[in-house]
Amino acid sequence: MDITERLYSAIEASPALGDFSGIILVKQAGKEIYVKTAGFSDLTNQIANTAQTRFATASVTKMFTAVAILQLIQNGKLSFDTRVIDYLRLRKTSIDENILVSHLLTHTSGMGDYFNDAEPDAYEKLWEKIPNYSMRKPEHILPLFINKSPVFKPTSKFMYCDAGYILLGLIIEKASGISYFDWVCQKIFKRAGMADSDFLSLEQSNANTAEGYIPLKDASGEVVGWKKNIYAVPVNGASDGGAFMTAEDGYRFMYALRMKKLLNDKFTRETLLPRVNDDNDWKYGYGIWFQVDKGEKIKRYGHSGEDPGVSCRVYYYPAFDVDITILGNRSLCAGSIMDRIDKAITKAN
Repeated sequence: MDITERLYSAIEASPALGDFSGIILVKQAGKEIYVKTAGFSDLTNQIANTAQTRFATASVTKMFTAVAILQLIQNGKLSFDTRVIDYLRLRKTSIDENILVSHLLTHTSGMGDYFNDAEPDAYEKLWEKIPNYSMRKPEHILPLFINKSPVFKPTSKFMYCDAGYILLGLIIEKASGISYFDWVCQKIFKRAGMADSDFLSLEQSNANTAEGYIPLKDASGEVVGWKKNIYAVPVNGASDGGAFMTAEDGYRFMYALRMKKLLNDKFTRETLLPRVNDDNDWKYGYGIWFQVDKGEKIKRYGHSGEDPGVSCRVYYYPAFDVDITILGNRSLCAGSIMDRIDKAITKAN
């Protein structure tokens, strides 16, 4: 059974497919070998998701932020060792003065985050207290964490931190002289040929764009309905998450990155190196997750994204030259499907 047959067998037989809403795109050597759309971009009006539908990407956006930072380092505007407090003039805050740009990129800063990811629904609940429509730029999120106590001193220890990527967005704006959104659109989306990618406001009517849906559950945990995520995420997205793209654009970004269309040879190699340990087989680099085998060989790299009403996976398998883009517009709908795809690609049982 070849890889295409294994994919069809694994995905079509997956119980998770019945709960999935979005698109699954698999390419090998740039050729489409599997595509599946399911569910609705507009549930109320029963408008189906298509290959042209744009989806929110949640933390997949961190890859764009990291590449933008490396572009500016490549251009001599800052360095990995730039001290964040000095550069952004954030003294008289609780942010450690020894935090460097490299610490933010690799989630090793130890700084306090603006929500507790370990608490169920913490991100959604945050916006019950703070109007999400007031969060329109990275700088608007800054007050939510600048006085949070550090968890540990900057080191090689890993702790995922969205607030660190908000600071990276502010650094991009200061170093470039333009907004974070404009830099990513001009220097990443345009260069990669991502013609359908953008930062879209939830309060506007956006063509070919999926609305995000959060499940409503009864006392037994059964899904009894859906609500839109328009009050559960920042209205415009930010540098830690929230760009919109099509599945094809997800592929185009990963291809452009490894083909050195976004960074030169040196900085592309810097970007595609795992750097800090998360657990036994997962490491983090500059805005990218890496799964490695026992010999430290890279099995796959990319990023996942989970927000209320958003569930995404974007990965590349170097040994198989396979790109996976899964974009979903329901909470937590992509993970189980990604697991089955992973097993099908790597021939695991």
